[in-house]
Amino acid sequence: MVNRTLPDTSLSRRLTSDLTTLGDILQQGNYLTQMEQWQGKALFLKVDETQNPAEFRYYAHHAIYGDRNQNGMVDPGDEGFFPPASTVKVAIAALVLEKLNRLDIQRDAEYRIVGKREWYSIAEDLRKMLVISDNESTNRLILWLGFEQLNRSLQAKNLRQLTITRLMLDRGTLVDSPPFEIRDNQTLIRQDAQPVVTQFSCWERDKQPGNCASASDILEVLVRLVQPEYFSPEERFRLTESDRQWLREVMSHTPKEEGFNYADNYCRFLSQVERKYAHQSGRMLSKCGVALFSNTYIDSSFLQTDSGEKYYLLFAVTPPESAAEADVLHWMNQVTEFILPRLF
Repeated sequence: MVNRTLPDTSLSRRLTSDLTTLGDILQQGNYLTQMEQWQGKALFLKVDETQNPAEFRYYAHHAIYGDRNQNGMVDPGDEGFFPPASTVKVAIAALVLEKLNRLDIQRDAEYRIVGKREWYSIAEDLRKMLVISDNESTNRLILWLGFEQLNRSLQAKNLRQLTITRLMLDRGTLVDSPPFEIRDNQTLIRQDAQPVVTQFSCWERDKQPGNCASASDILEVLVRLVQPEYFSPEERFRLTESDRQWLREVMSHTPKEEGFNYADNYCRFLSQVERKYAHQSGRMLSKCGVALFSNTYIDSSFLQTDSGEKYYLLFAVTPPESAAEADVLHWMNQVTEFILPRLF
């Protein structure tokens, strides 16, 4: 039976939720104590394609948003909230491609703030944002979308707890967007300045506005990209199949495969899981994040195993700052490797 705390989307009507199995598995592997100490949240969605239509099963451990305060917003006192950090960049990328389609502009068009000298490739900024989590590229794309339109678009798609009100690196909250120019072949398009008129609610820390999410929303962004047919048309990103294929390809690549001079496991937190379960298929779409204010490590991924099973994974932990990053990521991989074969 679907738990009431799951989002009310067309996908949720094909879901069953399980709030005990992950805890039991963590206990079996002697991982539960550290998971609790590190304020761990895990949401694993397994796709059962033996059913027609396919069924989705949520396995959650402290990761389903409850809104116990009945205030209609995410805040640190509600179960399931976590700072989404750079995992929000997947939704931003989808909205950028959606806007390009609406304006009939190619991905490789260039853009710049009016009055600035340098032009930037939209496709290159998308690749940098997704593969090496570049924050300057992200901030340009957020301003091009505009905070007002960005958040209204997320709400319209029923991504209710996913709210983006802060630029990356704390470069400003709900700031107005300057005018932009877009250069597509020989066509020059001017985009007017975009003011923010709505105070979108999201308390990231100490009642300060920022970026918020539930684990469900972060994963359901990925489902909309990989299996959009399970959402109603109004809940989907309005993308072409070419757009979705391009996004999936970029997100499945290591930095070196995309031409960036970074280590293969850079911003691919579950790279050990990928090598073990998707070595041949190459089907692991991944986005990492490290929260600016809380030291929370987050991985959101779609995994298609070499044997054909499909999973959507959200894993977030907040270790002490003294913990080495390599040790944190190794532990996250260990736990994920232990969990996956035990999900039924």
